[in-house]
Amino acid sequence: MDITTLSKRSGIKYYTLRRYTQELKARGIDPTEAIIPMVQEIYRLTGTGMTIKKAVDHVLTREEVGDPMTRMESKINELQKENQALNQLVQVYLSKIDTLQDAVKALPKPSDTTKEVWEKTVKRLDQLEALIKYRTEKTAPWYKTLFKRLFKR
Repeated sequence: MDITTLSKRSGIKYYTLRRYTQELKARGIDPTEAIIPMVQEIYRLTGTGMTIKKAVDHVLTREEVGDPMTRMESKINELQKENQALNQLVQVYLSKIDTLQDAVKALPKPSDTTKEVWEKTVKRLDQLEALIKYRTEKTAPWYKTLFKRLFKR
C-alpha cells in the first residue's frame, strides 16, 4: 500500500506519515492497512513531545501488529502477486516474439536480381574510382568526363 492511500485513510499528513513509515520500514514493517492504528498512535505520542524513534519503540513493544509471522505472510503474498504479474508479462512478450518470427518467415527471400544489382553497383564504383585516379594524375578537367560517364545511358 502506498503512503498516499495510508495518509487518506489515517488522516495524517503525507510528509508526516512518510517519516513514520520510513522508521517502520527500518524495523521490518511494510506499510499496509494493518499499520493505520499504529501510525495514529505514533502521531498521538509525537504530539506529546516524544521523538519518532521513541514513539515507534513504544508502540511496537505494546502492539502485536508487528508480529514477524504476519509480516512475512503479507510479504509472501505481495511477492506472489508480483510473480504472477511478471509471468503474465513474459507470456505477452513470448506471444509477440512468435508473431514477429512468423512475420520474418513470411518475408520473401532475396532474389538473384538483387545480387546482380549490387554487383553492378560495386563494379561501377570501382570504375569511378579508377577514373578519378586517372584524371587526377593528368590534371585535366576530369569532372567533365566523370559526369559524362556517370550519366551516360
